[in-house]
Amino acid sequence: MATAFSSLPQVVTRCAGLVILWCVKAIGGEKEKVAREGSWGGTEAKEQMETLKGQLGQIARDLMVFAGLVKYKLPARVYDLLTRAGGDVGDY
Repeated sequence: MATAFSSLPQVVTRCAGLVILWCVKAIGGEKEKVAREGSWGGTEAKEQMETLKGQLGQIARDLMVFAGLVKYKLPARVYDLLTRAGGDVGDY
């Protein structure tokens, strides 16, 4: 998709950076929620919590890799915010 990014409609390419940013921020919020609420269970719940946190982290990393591939097609300010959000999530 990164190679075909330039051929997408302009409205999509213009909004993509913000959508990725919102997704990374939402993933960060979910990871925090899982960490907060998932710590009450036993061993099985803890394993599920770690698995879910790992999956959320992988999704955030994939989004950040995609953003890096289309970096110069995104507004500079959006990419700066995205790298900061990725750092806050702890996956970039």
